[in-house]
Amino acid sequence: MSDFTLLYKKYSSVSSLTNELNGSVIVLKRRNMAANKKILETHPRLQVADEEVAKANRELLNILATLEAFYDKQESSSSLYQLSENQLFRKYILENVEYREQVKQAAAKLRNHQHLTNKDLGDIDRFISILDNEASVLYRKLRSSRG
Repeated sequence: MSDFTLLYKKYSSVSSLTNELNGSVIVLKRRNMAANKKILETHPRLQVADEEVAKANRELLNILATLEAFYDKQESSSSLYQLSENQLFRKYILENVEYREQVKQAAAKLRNHQHLTNKDLGDIDRFISILDNEASVLYRKLRSSRG
């Protein structure tokens, strides 16, 4: 496989993960905002359907479970393995014991059908930021490798 193909495959994977994670977090943040009646009265479009919330919870739990498994065994077959080279991912996600605990708590809440708080979702935003940064770096590499 060519370097361009490998780079594109990595970019596509990171970008998809970023979009799925970000989309789920946004839905859950909207749900939390819609729980405030005053906000909902002035912004009725914040309302989120139960199906959207259920889908966001499933997708988010799947991603957090993948991250939990990666904490235990950093297997090369994991979709997160390619991020191991990223210094920010290693420092703030893999090696940060406090963040690891936050991920486990958020995943446990989702498994127990509990709502994630805005703080929980804010913690997950750190992972989104790192993924987004990696996707941007990979995109720039793709552009420069094409000529």
